[in-house]
Amino acid sequence: PFPSKAFENVFNRGLNYPMNTNVAVTNNCHGECDYCSYVPSENGHPDLSLDQLKSIMAQLQDLKVPVIGITGGEPLLRSDLEEVVGSIDDRSSTILFTSGRAPDGGLTLERARNLKNAGLFCMSVSLDHQNEETNDRRRFKGSHKLALRAIENALSAGLYTVSSIVVDGKNFEELEEYIHYMGQVGVHGIRILDIVPSGASINQPPLSAEQKRQLIEIHKKVNADPELPQLTTFAYIESEEMFGCGAGGVHHMFVDGEGKLRPCDFVPAVFGDLTKEPLIEAHNRMRKVFALPKRTCPMGE
Repeated sequence: PFPSKAFENVFNRGLNYPMNTNVAVTNNCHGECDYCSYVPSENGHPDLSLDQLKSIMAQLQDLKVPVIGITGGEPLLRSDLEEVVGSIDDRSSTILFTSGRAPDGGLTLERARNLKNAGLFCMSVSLDHQNEETNDRRRFKGSHKLALRAIENALSAGLYTVSSIVVDGKNFEELEEYIHYMGQVGVHGIRILDIVPSGASINQPPLSAEQKRQLIEIHKKVNADPELPQLTTFAYIESEEMFGCGAGGVHHMFVDGEGKLRPCDFVPAVFGDLTKEPLIEAHNRMRKVFALPKRTCPMGE
């Protein structure tokens, strides 16, 4: 958001701290997405408490991290999610990553408004295909309807609303059709993530160099058209032409559902347990390994 303290922190945070950090507020999830990067441990670790999450958020803000993402698992499954969001003040902008599924069904307009009133700026809703049957086969039954309902209610609540799609060989050729479909739905933006061999997709091949080149061309073409939603294509943002891969606290980092600091949700390496030590100590340890942006994703090398 502009103007805002969060926008100012993009420039005021210095070069030592990341642009954004995603925090998994729960490991619980109903989805079985065939590309999901995040595989929590199987030791039955309970979700972080509200106080633990508030502490992590406060420490991120002390680092002047301008963008904090709230993810999971499915964040809407937490009944205290509004309190988590509300603990983050206007020094940071917040993004909620969701499938749109909540304990009582889908995201209601009332809850979308409550999250907005708590301080949420953006809601990113996962939708991987314009066709309902194809989308549900990739994610879970009913996911297409839940995502559209979440988008509608997020827009009505006044949230900046984007759809998120993971692109692989199964839906690459239909991407432009998807973009026009989401434009008709009315989202403000679209996030395009290309498949990364990690988690459930560890054996899936990444996009080819030619496919990534085509994604970059799509990024440029769509953003030149004021009639279409704003497009963020990570294949372009993290390319050598732009910023490179900034995992590891260079541009972004990740706190998993157990409170462990990781370079991002794709890279399984752990650099500290934030339930036992300050964030700054784990962060500095990680930056000794990830000092500069990488030319390619570490999981794709």
